[in-house]
Amino acid sequence: MAYYKLQEAFGRQEGQNDLFRENTPTVALDCGAAPGGWTNYMLDETPCEKVYSVDPGELAPSVATMPGVHHLPIK
Repeated sequence: MAYYKLQEAFGRQEGQNDLFRENTPTVALDCGAAPGGWTNYMLDETPCEKVYSVDPGELAPSVATMPGVHHLPIK
């Protein structure tokens, strides 16, 4: 569900301000990341090349194995 919440939020923002500069490598930090919906969205739908996902819980296997995901299992 988090994936779709972000999709809606970014969809409403589109055209108002550019959050991301074209051709600029971007890194994101996802705090409280498990199970990984926001991490998944940031890699799929934005120009983020890396997402640091911080959560002592496990990420979903489909997210944990995505290129660019760096899971930090800390509180």
